[in-house]
Amino acid sequence: VILHDTGKYVNMSQHHVHSRNLILASEIIGLSSREIAMIAWTAGFHIGSFTMDQPGFSGLSAQDRLTVAKMTALLRLANALDSGHQQKISDLTVVIEENRLLLQIKTKADVLLEIWALDRQSTLFQELFGIRPEVKIRGVKA
Repeated sequence: VILHDTGKYVNMSQHHVHSRNLILASEIIGLSSREIAMIAWTAGFHIGSFTMDQPGFSGLSAQDRLTVAKMTALLRLANALDSGHQQKISDLTVVIEENRLLLQIKTKADVLLEIWALDRQSTLFQELFGIRPEVKIRGVKA
């Protein structure tokens, strides 16, 4: 999550690709090359289409590609919940109920943009986990 937008320092256009390439080219103390590759591909897929047959991605094991897909789905949700980059959500509680992932948020701000982005970015999550993310807003006292 911390590294997913690093490519913006190279170029705002296709920043997800630049993020992936920067991470792949980096040595990160404490992480194996396998872990770095998984993080890089997650960052690279955080926007745009997700495909298991992306050139280079197939070099990971099937299990690692599935893990990257799941991490990507979660990153897309998290990224959507801060679409405006204003940290509008002060608290988040996650509850799984039947066929939905209930995201209970506390906020004083208008989060229409974040809810719209979550709806747009939830497809991969729904495909992988078989449940639909939904937001329930709980206001906070001023």
